[in-house]
Order: sequence, then C-alpha cells, then structure tokens
Amino acid sequence: MREAAEVPADEWDDVPQPVDPDFVAQAREDWGAGFDEECGLQADQPALDWVIVGGESGPGARPMHPEWARSLRDQCQAAGVPFFFKQWGAWAPSSLGPDIARASQQERVWRDGEWTGAAISPVECSAPDTMNLVSKAAAGRLLDGRTWDEMPEASR
Repeated sequence: MREAAEVPADEWDDVPQPVDPDFVAQAREDWGAGFDEECGLQADQPALDWVIVGGESGPGARPMHPEWARSLRDQCQAAGVPFFFKQWGAWAPSSLGPDIARASQQERVWRDGEWTGAAISPVECSAPDTMNLVSKAAAGRLLDGRTWDEMPEASR
C-alpha cells in the first residue's frame, strides 16, 4: 500500500457536495479493478481503504455541511472503511456551542440546496445547519462530540 504522501494530488478524489449517499460503496466498486496491479493489494483487500474528511480553511474557504461529514462517516462505518475527520476548517457548525456563534465573523445558512449569505432570524442562527466563520483552531475537529481518528490496519 502506498503512503498518503506518495499519492499524487490528481489521484485524490474531491467529493462533490452534497455527498452522494452511495459514495463509499461506489468508490470501492469503481476503484476495485486496476488497483491490484498498481498498488499491489491482495484480492481480499478493499480498494478503498481509508476516507479522510475535512473542511476548507484559508481565504475563500467554503462551509461544509455537517450532514456531508456524517454521511461519509456513516457510510464508512457500514462498509468497514476507516474514517478520519481532519477538521471543520474555517467554518464551524453552530451545534458546537454558544462560543462558536459569539466568535463568528460571518454566518451561512443551508437553504434550498445552497448556502445563503446570512441567517434571517435568531431562530435560524441556532439551527444545526448554520455555519459560522471562525478560525480553523476555534472550529476544531469534533464530529458529533468526538474525534474520528481511524486508520487503515497497515498504517498503525
């Protein structure tokens, strides 16, 4: 198995948003053929052996809806694929607590399949689909109250 640092950037998949509910299963199927020769995997090893998820950080970062991360986590759990949640990035869900909303420089609300510019009312500000622009450090890496640091068996 190649180390992550050895995989060229054009071989990493940029998952579309929102996440397809069958992404992990489809990726395992699509990548199954051809990986045996290229990576030297045994026939009984899954082609998809690790999913790393993280939100964008830096100038121009876009929010990642919490359901997208949860969907990938749940699919990985069902498929037996290790899941690693790296970070929320520059945007944090308001569900992380009142300190996030207080530190927020900007808000986005998921409405009708896209992020809007700002929340309309205080009720929407506390909705779980409200994201707050904070900092990568303030946003952290908790997903549903815990860190997800699963790794493929060969990497441990």
